[in-house]
Amino acid sequence: MFSEVEVFISGSEHLVFTLVLSEGSIVDFLAEKRDSSRLIGSVFKGIVKRECKSLDGYFVDIGLHKEAFLQEKNTCGKKLKIGDSVIVQLKREETELKGAKVTCKINLPGKYIVYFPTVKKLKISSKIKKYPYSRELAQFVKEHLRDNEGVIIRASALKASKEDILKELQELRNLWNEILKKSGKVSKGLLHEEIPGFAKVIRDYWGYIKEICVDNADVWKEISGIFGEEIREKLRFSKDFEKLLKNFSFYQLISRLFSKQVWLKNGGFIVIEETEAMVVVDVNSGEGCGESFEENALRTNLEAVEEVARQIKLRNLAGIIVIDLIEMRKEETKDYFLREVKKIFEREGLKVKVHGITSTGLLELTRKREGNSITEILGEECPCCRGRGKVKSSEFILYTIEKEIERHVGRKVEIRAHPRIVRNLREFLRRKKLNGLVSIKEVWEEEPDYYRLFFSDYS
Repeated sequence: MFSEVEVFISGSEHLVFTLVLSEGSIVDFLAEKRDSSRLIGSVFKGIVKRECKSLDGYFVDIGLHKEAFLQEKNTCGKKLKIGDSVIVQLKREETELKGAKVTCKINLPGKYIVYFPTVKKLKISSKIKKYPYSRELAQFVKEHLRDNEGVIIRASALKASKEDILKELQELRNLWNEILKKSGKVSKGLLHEEIPGFAKVIRDYWGYIKEICVDNADVWKEISGIFGEEIREKLRFSKDFEKLLKNFSFYQLISRLFSKQVWLKNGGFIVIEETEAMVVVDVNSGEGCGESFEENALRTNLEAVEEVARQIKLRNLAGIIVIDLIEMRKEETKDYFLREVKKIFEREGLKVKVHGITSTGLLELTRKREGNSITEILGEECPCCRGRGKVKSSEFILYTIEKEIERHVGRKVEIRAHPRIVRNLREFLRRKKLNGLVSIKEVWEEEPDYYRLFFSDYS
């Protein structure tokens, strides 16, 4: 079970970043667009359009661009036919090539429990299983469940009264009844939208939050509106997180998320390439850090995997992940390395499956995809290479510029930027009433996402 955490939420017009720290270390990170619909976890009504026996499932029209896929094992034991109406929850968003994935096994998360209105189950969070009181709590909850209801008891339940848990159970039942009532009024489409990602983080860490620092007034209001008076005493407003963080720079962390190259402590580095099919990581050695080539390879590879684990968490990398390691020649070295790799991912709390090392020295990993990666959220197709690469989106660039200006209040600013982003930049400055304080110079010779800020004092 984790100790107390601090939550830092930085927002702009279009983006929100959420960072969770425990004892100075990053335990969670999230980036999201403010104007995008919150689909994962949302509940829809759909119509079965096709049965696909080869895929053991159905294609369902839930009102999105593409038909969603519902596996038969996720229909709660129901045999569906074309034309049937179903209530489903979105598990994975649609992409350019594939429709969304959905399930009939609806779950409605609360602060203390996750409620399953149609699935009979009772589970305890792995974080609190070792505590004897968790079993007493499970028995108490079991006595108050109805037929075909289920609950997962969350870690925060240990810090709640039994009355609070029963109150939340009833609130989630009421929410399900509202969803059912709405489903009777529509043929298909959204029935219940999940709360924003930054609010989900607060809900997930509810019983262990020491403080929530927010730098955006609109985000502050949203948090207050969702959680009310329960959270007010823990909310803190700050325009500059750099003054609150001791071990690293919040804004440098965010600005480096797009970099393909990440340096290691021993002077080596890794290169991260994200493609449609997989994520490929290349490990490059630095200065020797062992008494032999084998020991140097082992140490470098382990350091690289530790950084890969960190980048998986920060960038939300998923799917097939392949790491091109420094060659290790001895089988006993490889066996020891694989044991340590599994420990690294366990320490980071990442559900990553380690498949082993191939004959060509590639470490193969897989991770279940949940939401989009940082590159997908903060990037857009490069106008120069016709979609073969990504550059920073205008929203991301405007976010970093806004935060830099806020941290240098009272100083003149000159922004040198590629013409691709100048139009959006001028509109942004107009909305923020910063035209008189900021000048812009177009720079054609640099990359399409180039920008630099130069500050000077008023004379």
